[in-house]
Amino acid sequence: MIIEFTGCSGAGKSFFFNKVRLELAKRGCTTCTPFELLLGRRISALVRLEMFRNLILDILAVFIFIPAYFLNRPILNFAYQTIFAHKTINSSSFFSRLNLMRNVTKRIVLDHFLRGSGRGRIVLVDEGTIHISHIVFGGRVPEKRELVEFLEKVPQPDLIVCLDSLTEVLIKRTLSRPDPPIRKASKTTLQNFVEASSEMFAMLTKQFVSNHKLIVIDGSRTDQIQVQELASRICELYQPEKLVV
Repeated sequence: MIIEFTGCSGAGKSFFFNKVRLELAKRGCTTCTPFELLLGRRISALVRLEMFRNLILDILAVFIFIPAYFLNRPILNFAYQTIFAHKTINSSSFFSRLNLMRNVTKRIVLDHFLRGSGRGRIVLVDEGTIHISHIVFGGRVPEKRELVEFLEKVPQPDLIVCLDSLTEVLIKRTLSRPDPPIRKASKTTLQNFVEASSEMFAMLTKQFVSNHKLIVIDGSRTDQIQVQELASRICELYQPEKLVV
């Protein structure tokens, strides 16, 4: 059972991801991350730096790529065509577009692995397949038909937790980050990137009206009440105590 946390840069994904996981553990619900599922809890606990984790995921993705590609050609082809068809803030050069394609492919391959090995478990994913929209459309506001086509083709998690905040809050948090989403970008460029991405996510969530798969959280409020409410919602929807952990 895959639960994905997504949202614009600075929305509070990592905060709620970690807090909700702790809250679920207090309630007797054991969860795991994709990295823990791939390497086991003991080994994953030793690899803490994000850079090394990404490197390991890139290497492992090579071995899962072929079966994942044939099962996910529609979304991969859509992503690649979209990335190369539009010059955006985060895809100004050929190599930057190749890097975006690498990130898209890695998420698709990882999702393919989770659907096979994550059965009977609750897997919490920070920026999964839905977040590919942020990669593909990042830096520009897509047309509605593009978002609809994206959602028709992308493999979706069992539950989407989308973090939302006021644009000014997103900009302030993004500018204060030591690792901004676009390296060496000016303040104006980052502001434009966040504003476009925020509007894109707003359009995206509207496509899930009356859909039980989506939960929107106010990321500007980092209080424990929201964490407890989200954990309760997860327990209510999926009854984690009945899952294999």
